[in-house]
Amino acid sequence: MQGYFTIRLFLTGIICLIYSLLPAQSPELVQQARAQFDKKYNLVWTKQFKGRFNDYNDIAIALAYDGLYCKGVWQFLKSRETFRLDGTIEGKNLLLNETDEEGNITGYLQGTLDGNNFVGSWSRLDNQFGVPVSWELSERQSLLPSYCGENKWINRYTGVLGGKTLELILQKVHGDFVQGKLYLEDKNITYDVSGQAVAAGSTYLQLRNYLDEPSGYLLVDLHNQVSFKAIWEDEKKNKLEGNFDLSGRLIIGCLEYADFFGVCDIMFPKSNQSAFNKYIETFAEEFASDCRAFLRQKSKELTKDPDLRISYYANGWFETEFFNREIISGIQEFSASWEKEPVMIPVNYHLPSGKVITFEDIFREEYDMPYFVEKVVRKEMEKHPLYKSDPSFRAWIKKVDFPFFTLRREGIYFSTGFNAVYGRQGITIPFSKLRSFLKKKTYWEDSFFK
Repeated sequence: MQGYFTIRLFLTGIICLIYSLLPAQSPELVQQARAQFDKKYNLVWTKQFKGRFNDYNDIAIALAYDGLYCKGVWQFLKSRETFRLDGTIEGKNLLLNETDEEGNITGYLQGTLDGNNFVGSWSRLDNQFGVPVSWELSERQSLLPSYCGENKWINRYTGVLGGKTLELILQKVHGDFVQGKLYLEDKNITYDVSGQAVAAGSTYLQLRNYLDEPSGYLLVDLHNQVSFKAIWEDEKKNKLEGNFDLSGRLIIGCLEYADFFGVCDIMFPKSNQSAFNKYIETFAEEFASDCRAFLRQKSKELTKDPDLRISYYANGWFETEFFNREIISGIQEFSASWEKEPVMIPVNYHLPSGKVITFEDIFREEYDMPYFVEKVVRKEMEKHPLYKSDPSFRAWIKKVDFPFFTLRREGIYFSTGFNAVYGRQGITIPFSKLRSFLKKKTYWEDSFFK
């Protein structure tokens, strides 16, 4: 019995500690929504919702409606930043102004309120920055943020379409946008794929080659993420039909913060191996900490001028190149509007050993990376159409660094950093061309070709 009371006392203390660490709560949001109307007894309805701002930042919303006007408040749960909402409902169209404590308009909210669900967008006063917003009915006011990675995923599929074997890596990390890689075994080539997932029917995925040229499309039904039918049309209009089956999955790690002056959204992959998770989380948490510190400093330095609403934004994302049960490869990228250049971190990780796969692990000792870039990568880049047609591109390729490499099913992808004119350029060197450069019987090789 004494043990029971000890545990109960401990849990009570934990709950009290959590609430003591929360910022002081303003009056219930529903009360604040109702208080904006002089004649409260004329209200048609009062509702509270929970939702997402930019698909990452949790928000709590309360709205009241008198048949003519819709008023309320919404609160960003991480920062406790709260704004008033004021506007109209025309059919299913919800049009609201976001205002600060002084009544100044700080943004615009518009979209479709279908029953108790809203899908729309928020935009700044100058309409130069906007983000998707969605919410659903909630029985009680949200106090704590949810896990923002719950509706995001990175999946690997294998499929046979028209007798051809394909491997598809897809990731859904922001709203309904999906992107990834499609590997064709018979051609030994990887295409970029991207598209917008739809609520009903098939999702259209555009295929693009390494020159970013359209190279056909893939129609897939993503409502069943375990197994689905697909239609593939190549650049010659040949169509093949078949099925894809789930063969691997990574969960999503997620960090977010939003206040008056800015937003910070970060996603990264997680596995069932703690060493990898600690490795990748270190980068994400450092960037998130820097973002929060920057925005909080701006909150001290600046006045809350409506023109400064979300003047700063930062995000982090992972571009998956390849993964299986034992290897994860891709680029973790971080970008902030107040920084000149994005930060790119190549991730080539061997899960069984808990080791980062380095250039030295793959290539023979006599070939260091600068040598290989000069003798092989730049030579391959000379085949790029722009190398002959664009003198500026040619001059850039001759001197630019290729500091990143990632693993793809058919070879190793070497890439530059980001360039304002040419983006991030890269080339895949097939394993068939790399054999004379590679070490034999390395620890990662068996894991990669499983």
